[in-house]
Amino acid sequence: MTQKRNLKDVLGRIINVIPEEDKLSNDLKSFLGDLEFKSPEVINFFWREGETKIYLRCPDLNNAPSWYITVLEIWSGKI
Repeated sequence: MTQKRNLKDVLGRIINVIPEEDKLSNDLKSFLGDLEFKSPEVINFFWREGETKIYLRCPDLNNAPSWYITVLEIWSGKI
């Protein structure tokens, strides 16, 4: 059985590995802040929006910074 993941927790872990100066860090912090005003019942609908923000940051994985690979691993539930 797969354990249910919490979007706020996942985003918090991701934000911790992104360099502060990267735009993705600010985008996800803002997104996370917006989630605070959503009811728990609708937060699951926001997984796709978070995914879009993350995947658009670096569509070419061959040129991705090493921290970005860690972000993808957290997002996918590998770590």
